[in-house]
Amino acid sequence: CVYWFPHFDAPVARMPHPAVVTVHDLIPLRQPDGGHPLKRAILPWVLRRVTRAATRIITVSDDSAADLTTLIPDIAPKVRVV
Repeated sequence: CVYWFPHFDAPVARMPHPAVVTVHDLIPLRQPDGGHPLKRAILPWVLRRVTRAATRIITVSDDSAADLTTLIPDIAPKVRVV
């Protein structure tokens, strides 16, 4: 059984294994008006926790993959563009 999360807001405390997390984009972090200030403040923490716990991370574009691995370089081996 593989657990797939179609968005990065997967379980932060107890990620099931194996788990695949989808990250569509990082617009809330890349654009100054990219969302609610609270969301922008906690997003990097959530992304780091979830992506480091995931077995595999999929993104929808090379740009999203580049943004993600720039923010969290150590997850690069787990990132795939689909």
